[in-house]
Amino acid sequence: MKKLILIALVLTGLTAKAQYFQHVYGLNNDEYGLTGVNTTGPMPIGQFMTGLTLSCLPVRSIPATYTDINGNVPGGPFFNENYVLTDPGTGVMLNTIGFPQPLELQTCAGRLGIVGGFSNHPSIPENGVFFMHLAPGGGVGAIFTFTPIAGSGFIITDVQGIERSINFPGDWFVTGSCLDPGGNSKVFAIRFNECTGAMVWGQIYDILPPAVHAYGRDIAENLIPVFGPPGAAIVGKINTVNGDDDAFLFHIDANNGFPAPHPVIITGFPNSNEEWRSIKTAQAGIWPPGFILGGYTNINGNYDFLITRMDPLIGPLFLNIFDVSFAPGNDNYCYDVMERLNSACQYEYYAVGNARNSIFGNADVMVVKMDPWGNGVPGGEFIYGGGGDDFGNNLDQRNLVPCGPPPPNFDGLSIFGSTNNSFAVFGGADMYMIRAYYNGISGCNEAFFNPLQLGGLPPMPQMPVNPIINLNPNMNITAFHFNMKDQPLCFAPVIGGGSNARVAPKEDKTADDAMLIMPNPTAAGSKEVTLQIDSDVTGDATIEIYDLLGKLYYSNKHTLSKGINKLPVDISSTNMAAGMYSVKVLGQQQNKTVTLIVK
Repeated sequence: MKKLILIALVLTGLTAKAQYFQHVYGLNNDEYGLTGVNTTGPMPIGQFMTGLTLSCLPVRSIPATYTDINGNVPGGPFFNENYVLTDPGTGVMLNTIGFPQPLELQTCAGRLGIVGGFSNHPSIPENGVFFMHLAPGGGVGAIFTFTPIAGSGFIITDVQGIERSINFPGDWFVTGSCLDPGGNSKVFAIRFNECTGAMVWGQIYDILPPAVHAYGRDIAENLIPVFGPPGAAIVGKINTVNGDDDAFLFHIDANNGFPAPHPVIITGFPNSNEEWRSIKTAQAGIWPPGFILGGYTNINGNYDFLITRMDPLIGPLFLNIFDVSFAPGNDNYCYDVMERLNSACQYEYYAVGNARNSIFGNADVMVVKMDPWGNGVPGGEFIYGGGGDDFGNNLDQRNLVPCGPPPPNFDGLSIFGSTNNSFAVFGGADMYMIRAYYNGISGCNEAFFNPLQLGGLPPMPQMPVNPIINLNPNMNITAFHFNMKDQPLCFAPVIGGGSNARVAPKEDKTADDAMLIMPNPTAAGSKEVTLQIDSDVTGDATIEIYDLLGKLYYSNKHTLSKGINKLPVDISSTNMAAGMYSVKVLGQQQNKTVTLIVK
């Protein structure tokens, strides 16, 4: 598929036309951008973004913007519309619930799609999930619906995550939440076909006590069939009998939606709240194939980004927490993560969300860039926004030549979110799209810092999961739409200092200044490891080693000279058991962390 996309881009002459920009879309209402994707073909290359509108209408509607690669809407097949769902029999406008999700359909060319939830249908008290086809130019095509079985007492309340199937071309997975007859929240998942709208299966899951409520946030297909048949994993949060939230992951059989023979995997501690908001398939690289997960935790008092890379079953390969560096101690929430194969043929990771009381306003878009080991890279905290509330919800990427020198002004990071009262454009909240180099530069309203990295949390297998009831497909809603406006905030074909290389270039530097520890992994009982670090100054630094629970195993001062240092670290008396440890260097102009694995 990547080769086909590359050929299409070359044939259409778009290898030199991509740009970097910030752009808003909306009306005088509140249009919240929730998620977006880069279109890669068969539709023309561009970006497709959806959200939720709060307006004078009695219902919430769906803003949807399909732009060219420059973020503009020059006319068909591109569009900038707002969609209102209706009941064709009575004309009643239906309420949109959840996070409407954008789809580019691959096996029925020339169409886009939106998946979301609906409520207040006069004849469907159970609410439901809808899948709407959109024609070029934004015209409404077929709308398919999936609802709990009539009279079952289950009610759809939220639609959050969607994933294109790898093993079943043309099929998609979607997950969200519903209420059972007793008022407890449960997770549901559906697999359906993008062309016919046919539901392959639909399941509602019961995570057993001590879980009281469970909320599905995202779903991803597993690259490794660890249980035999093709599988997928669902993430979200549970609320326990103690009132705390814990993040969860459970595996399912992608053929039929049944739970896999494995306990639910819980991440969290008593008296703290954790939640997974995103899961993406992760390739191999230095780790085995598996998943990259993003969410948040308040284990340190305030909410922070929570990021982990795991193997295809349960094993964490790194677990990290990131606070906002400009204003530590304020809340910051991660909503999406992704993996990128960079120009050095290494996998790196990105996370997006928002930070409260940051450099620009009440809330700013926050992106953290991580190296293959999950450590924040220098200058890898990107902040975007204005004086109001700005939120980042979703990430996507363009890589024309993976593992090769990035072509000028094509590769880049796409960030989708919303802005509210930061830029005097349409009034209220508007959908907010940012296209940046991989070092974060987009051209305006931005700032860069070194990520503030903390320890992580261990996952634990706990409760089994049982399916409850299937969902039932229907076709009984329609939609009308009206036009929206758009306005660029900044735009440039090339920006000085922008870089899509593995690490942004530094003046008078030719080598990567990442910190390394060797050997890594190291054997339990080893007497010494070597820490390699590049320093810009001469001075003292403290090296500390912590486990994932924050227990200190080693602390000692070392003298750094300007340039590359190779420091012997005596760990003979630490008694470190097999596991993962954070090695931190603190000193003048130094605040770096690397993960050490002890086997």
